[in-house]
Amino acid sequence: MTNSDCQLLQLAAWSASELQSADTALLLFLAICSLNHDNLKSLNSTNQNHDQLEIRYFHIKRLINYHSFRRFLSLLSAMFYLIMLFCDHILRLLSFNMIFAFYMASDRNIYATKV
Repeated sequence: MTNSDCQLLQLAAWSASELQSADTALLLFLAICSLNHDNLKSLNSTNQNHDQLEIRYFHIKRLINYHSFRRFLSLLSAMFYLIMLFCDHILRLLSFNMIFAFYMASDRNIYATKV
């Protein structure tokens, strides 16, 4: 197993543990299968296999970056949703206090006019 094989397996194992998704487990399985297939296919064309492994390495790295970006966007949208809920809650409290204060003020005015 060459150094790029080890790097590819380390990257796939890291992605499977980091992202914890079925897609990454499938990526890890496909990476191991393709490595075994390449190693069994030909041992003479080392440079060609090395180039293919480099291409796969960067492809998997790009997929991991894409999944990490998607996870960041979902976290960002969840934070935005929580901020909106908090603002809505504050506005409801303020509007209830305003209505209650207006009711109390109008109630006092009614009693003041009757007397």
